[in-house]
Amino acid sequence: MRLNTAIGNNQHQKTVRNWLERLPMTNHYGSGEQLLEIQTFIQKNETSPTLRLALQAQLFARSCQWLLQLEQQFAENACNHAALRLARMGSRVLAQQLEAIQHMLKTSLNTRPLLAWRRRAQQELTLALDIAQRYACFALRCHVELNASYWLCTHYLYYHAMQHGWLKLQTASGSSVLSCYQQLQLLGITDGKHMSGEEIETAIRLSEQLADKVELSSLQTQQHTHAGHIYLLDLTRGSPPQFLLYSDSLRRDEHCLAFELHQVIARLQHYGSTERADGRPNRALTVIVAHKLAESWTTPRRRRHNRQSILQSMSLIAQMRVIRQVLGSNSDQPAQREQPEHQARRSHIAIFQALNKSDSGLLLRGNPGRQSLHIGELLLLADKQAHRMPSLYAVRWTAVSEHANEVSCGAELIGNDPEAVDVIPLGSSPRTGFQPALRLHANQGEQISNLLIVPGQPFALCREFRLRDRRGEHNIRVTRVHMQTALYQAMEFQRT
Repeated sequence: MRLNTAIGNNQHQKTVRNWLERLPMTNHYGSGEQLLEIQTFIQKNETSPTLRLALQAQLFARSCQWLLQLEQQFAENACNHAALRLARMGSRVLAQQLEAIQHMLKTSLNTRPLLAWRRRAQQELTLALDIAQRYACFALRCHVELNASYWLCTHYLYYHAMQHGWLKLQTASGSSVLSCYQQLQLLGITDGKHMSGEEIETAIRLSEQLADKVELSSLQTQQHTHAGHIYLLDLTRGSPPQFLLYSDSLRRDEHCLAFELHQVIARLQHYGSTERADGRPNRALTVIVAHKLAESWTTPRRRRHNRQSILQSMSLIAQMRVIRQVLGSNSDQPAQREQPEHQARRSHIAIFQALNKSDSGLLLRGNPGRQSLHIGELLLLADKQAHRMPSLYAVRWTAVSEHANEVSCGAELIGNDPEAVDVIPLGSSPRTGFQPALRLHANQGEQISNLLIVPGQPFALCREFRLRDRRGEHNIRVTRVHMQTALYQAMEFQRT
């Protein structure tokens, strides 16, 4: 079924309503295509500004329900091929709706055809901010890039709200126009690529709570003592605020503002004691995210290692369960591990290009296929041409490409030549069985000891395990936590 051009405003409303009610619930991508078609229909056929605004609001409300399903799919499947297609489709739908409502607002502000233009323009402005806010949250949750015109659009909305005295108007979320705009800028400087899903949700909540603590002002009023908390907000530049080290470097152009975070950072730094007093069950996560935001907003992430450009084809396998299948169980013979990438089913292997490398890891780009690249997930990588032993990495960040079925991924090296083993904590219940794990042997000359990688929550130092490998069973003691992710931990150990 496709939309047919209807005659008459009432018919347009009925057509859009019926179309929205008939979206294919089980086909998320098909629903996205139809939402794009409905948007085009509204723009081409509805000439009444008031009715067009009502249809846009109706379309956005239904799109929000659909976006929740997309975000759930992405959370469950991370960056596999199906999740990538849905993430890009969600971005397209929101970008098109934001562009449409901004065009309507420009028309209202430029023509002012009726006495009621002011009321309608205010509604268009608040709806545009609601869409922009939803778009920013979706981009963080699904690791997609905001489209090229997004930031100029948000700056346009703020500028005209300020010019017309509308900064105190309320949006659908209950926050003011100014607070909503400031939250968008906070989300823009938030490094969601390095966060887990739960951390992103907490960061979004904190940004909403702290948006009113941001100070937007002219550059001349800023104090030098707060220079480390000042960002430059250029209303003519298509980007979020840019971090500045010293107040002397601030530009004095009229279209440039100081985005000052002194009160925001102070509030984040005191979140630990506040959360403990509240006794909330999620206080630990809130404290962790508050610390991350305070650190990243005052000292934005910089490269710690020099990068070397390369171009290597790598076979990639994700998740411990699949990696162990590829490496072979404890009963396998060593000869079966010589070329592990050939032991997995082809659906388990994705081909990525390594674009650069450093002492700590690789920058990868490719089509993940059925792989789920969650933040903190384990990766088994092998150079297809060098025929070396595979190496174990951890996913540190992911970013969805806007135009291709690809994802970029930052992978941190854990070690080389992993081995599948089984472990059980000593002193466990007799009914507790061995747990799957991976072991990395320390190479000669390296400072790091043997590593044990286990899923789940952290174990206490000096915890002892019974380890089972191809050579039998023996006891080990954890001496140091080497690396922790949201899904796994790598621990140094010694044999007892």
